[in-house]
Amino acid sequence: MTNLDRLKMELGHKPYCEDDEYKVFLAENGLLADENYNNDKARSNLIETVICVLEMLSNNIDNYMKVETNFHTTSAALDNLHSRINHLHNRIKNPKEHAPEGDFSFMYHT
Repeated sequence: MTNLDRLKMELGHKPYCEDDEYKVFLAENGLLADENYNNDKARSNLIETVICVLEMLSNNIDNYMKVETNFHTTSAALDNLHSRINHLHNRIKNPKEHAPEGDFSFMYHT
């Protein structure tokens, strides 16, 4: 699976952007779109990329609401985006909470 495929999976395969735009976001976060995804090395960069995509959408909420049609107001859509962005920031800050059970890679995390 490539970094671009993993980004799309993280975004629920929603067509928020064209592939060329996703590739720009990936490159800005130090990832090559066609490179194989490596969770150990690219996880934080991928999450940062997702945050960038969601922040871009929060700046153009109308485009977000075209894809996510379950929101009836822009404030509800913005609240949802901000909640998702905060959750992603927490995933970066607290990797121990999001590690699979039995994973000892964060054994000495403080």
